[in-house]
Amino acid sequence: MAVSRLIQNSSFVGRSTGISAGLAPLSILSDASGELLFQVLRKPDKSFPQRRPDGHGGWHWNTKGVRKVLYRLPEVIEAIANGQRVVIVEGEKDRDRMWSIGIPATCNPGGASKTGQKTKWRAEYTETLRGADIVVIGDHDAAGAAHAHSIAQASVGIAKRVRVLHLVEHWPQCPRGGDVSDYLDAGHTREEQAERVVADLEAKCARLITAEISALGEHVAAAHCA
Repeated sequence: MAVSRLIQNSSFVGRSTGISAGLAPLSILSDASGELLFQVLRKPDKSFPQRRPDGHGGWHWNTKGVRKVLYRLPEVIEAIANGQRVVIVEGEKDRDRMWSIGIPATCNPGGASKTGQKTKWRAEYTETLRGADIVVIGDHDAAGAAHAHSIAQASVGIAKRVRVLHLVEHWPQCPRGGDVSDYLDAGHTREEQAERVVADLEAKCARLITAEISALGEHVAAAHCA
């Protein structure tokens, strides 16, 4: 069942499972053909339950056995095929904000790991980006920096071009934990400024954590800013 059809025939409050009202849709994850894999929802307590179709019009409130993919996968694949740059951000808010101004963007389910924990970025996410021109933008904190580094490190030699944008280098007023949505809120919010934002990303991509990536050897050259 296509994503749009399933959404039309479903309720985000999950009545068939006895889940109370108050859940809000956050993200819908589909495969390359647009077939729904699972959904991420938001509860008032800021927890994020996930559910997958049970094949009978209802839901299983887990993602057991479900293939994990990047958000907005069909659109990301199309953008790569069209030679567009793809921005990888840390969370759903930033992803949708970038799309709202015409910049293809994605993120992985679960976002960044807590500092010191294993990365949530998977090899299959990297494979999706094969041949792509990507810019990685993490949040301005330790977890965000580690997340951006893990994505960049995994993508070198697979993506056509890999760059990391450190927001604070371009926007010195960036608060601790600040993200690309905060950057846009600071005066770059109008839709007609999309080209300017892209130019900013291009001009300020600078230094893909060269010292930390250098162990990757011959592939490093492909990761540096032009």
